[in-house]
Amino acid sequence: MKWSGRPPLAACMKNTSVETSSCDNSGADEWTFRGILAKPDGSTVLSTEKVLKGETMAVERSRLLGIECAQTLLNRAGPSFYM
Repeated sequence: MKWSGRPPLAACMKNTSVETSSCDNSGADEWTFRGILAKPDGSTVLSTEKVLKGETMAVERSRLLGIECAQTLLNRAGPSFYM
């Protein structure tokens, strides 16, 4: 299967130390980042999760966490994933 453009993906980062609906996620807590990469037909779905404990989640650190998860998914997918 071939398709043009990027494959379907999803990402979510959440403060998992305290269940809250507040948008104030600036403290040193536990953060969970989840990423998913899927083929358009759903025949293959890969996921990854990284947890950081006791860190203040700054914008730069969250960006790096996303890159780490993306690299993990790309490595697991391998080149045949896109065919």
